[in-house]
Amino acid sequence: MKDLNYWMNEDESGEYLKPIGKWAKKGINIVRIFIVENKDKIREAASAIAKHLKAGIKIRVLFDH
Repeated sequence: MKDLNYWMNEDESGEYLKPIGKWAKKGINIVRIFIVENKDKIREAASAIAKHLKAGIKIRVLFDH
């Protein structure tokens, strides 16, 4: 996950997630796809995924191996 550090950084990703989260709460369907190399990478991305879910964004995970 090349941009995992971005999503883990509260300052950087917060600027993106706040307005997008508002759209999701208004009923706009927003889906983020995380592409990971293996199941272990999901653990690394867990907090970033949780932030998206909390903002109302739907998450999909694709394994690219």
